[in-house]
Amino acid sequence: MDDSLPPLPSSAFALLPAEADDTSPEASHRTDMNWVGLPAICPHPACARARRCAGAYDGEGTPCSQVYAPEVAFLLKGPFTPYHLFDLELGARVPPPPRTPGLLAWRDRLFGAARRYLSRQPAGRARVSLLAVIYGPAAVRRLRRAAAPAGSVRWSDDPDRFAAAMARGEWGGPDGAGPRRERASGRRRRRDGRRRKAA
Repeated sequence: MDDSLPPLPSSAFALLPAEADDTSPEASHRTDMNWVGLPAICPHPACARARRCAGAYDGEGTPCSQVYAPEVAFLLKGPFTPYHLFDLELGARVPPPPRTPGLLAWRDRLFGAARRYLSRQPAGRARVSLLAVIYGPAAVRRLRRAAAPAGSVRWSDDPDRFAAAMARGEWGGPDGAGPRRERASGRRRRRDGRRRKAA
């Protein structure tokens, strides 16, 4: 994969949400969750009804930020994030990610999705979430899960495998075992069990 990052077709700052008047920690947190697009896949019913971050705030986060904590941390604080697109536009040096296939796949997915969106988006602030930009609006709901991954999953434990799973849109931990893959594995186990009984 090519490490070079060509100029974006229009301002990366169009990816940012509109500025809010309320800058309290709770309001800022909810703005970030709405910007990422977590209300669309949050298990909290209030968020689904309101189509915005509406779950209880406990001083540290809301239900969606806890269920999707590993992915949100990687998306906003990982080796290559949307903030690097803003750095690139401002002429700041953007260090390339390590030369590993997973991280490069994620970098290319994020940057390529931003390029495609910005090439079609009229001037002004983004009308869709980061997840919709990266994965496409129709694919976002496939990321949904009802609870946080078992154990303390951290993207930093295996950055390359975690990044590869993020690039494929398989949320759920560094092995990419997201909800869809878990269900498919369950179906295979049931089919295998039926075959053994038939034999």
